[in-house]
Amino acid sequence: MVWFIAMFVGAMRTTEGDVLIPGNDWPGLLAILLGALGWGVAAYRMVLNRTEPVAPAPPPTRSRIPAKRSR
Repeated sequence: MVWFIAMFVGAMRTTEGDVLIPGNDWPGLLAILLGALGWGVAAYRMVLNRTEPVAPAPPPTRSRIPAKRSR
């Protein structure tokens, strides 16, 4: 989300007409494309590394050993 906001704000013109990330030359296009590629690769790796949920352990059973009786 931060990357999209940075690209959106950087591509807006200031009141003087300046643009931080121009889209009509190679550095601006490279920043946009590599950022999108980075997010895509990260999302792809997160999907691949998903683990199966672990089943909860069964509740402990009571011991069948009889208790010692005092005489």
